[in-house]
Amino acid sequence: MAASAHNRIVRDPDMLFSKPDIALEERADGSRILRSRQPLPDYPRAVGDWLVKWAQAKPDEDFLCERSSPEPGAPWRRQTYGQALADVRAIATWMLAQGLGQEKPVAVLGDNSIDHAMIVLAGALAGVPISSISVAYSLMSADHGKLKSIINQGQHKSRTNRRYLNQSVNVTNLRMGTLASSIQNKDSF
Repeated sequence: MAASAHNRIVRDPDMLFSKPDIALEERADGSRILRSRQPLPDYPRAVGDWLVKWAQAKPDEDFLCERSSPEPGAPWRRQTYGQALADVRAIATWMLAQGLGQEKPVAVLGDNSIDHAMIVLAGALAGVPISSISVAYSLMSADHGKLKSIINQGQHKSRTNRRYLNQSVNVTNLRMGTLASSIQNKDSF
């Protein structure tokens, strides 16, 4: 049985890494400055440009894969470049419709997952700051003190941002590309 494209792993270091071409400057104070002699190649304007590029070039190729459950041998959940771009655009549109932006950022409490990646990429596309917070911080105390502290640190003490501190946003049914949301003002977590 031939290996499919998503099962091939590139292990050739020459294909993964460029050859170093470094200039070393040793200064009188003992410090050393390393500089690459290779000019910086052209690069995309933003991370989302890579997603657009590959969604156009290879829309049906796997972009992200994860196990559908923690059970051994569980099937893979796959997200192609084309599906990812469609989801990211839908989520970004939803974020903007909710008024999210520089003054109203999003905190994502969750483990690494395809859904988490879609929200982060959508935030980049829409210009909405996203702060990823580990689930472990929500489990440290019953009153969620550590979690509140982390969110407060990201608020930059501005009056506008504090106003949204106690607002929670739920996005459900992300896998189907349908966004159902509810915004509820809460006094505490």
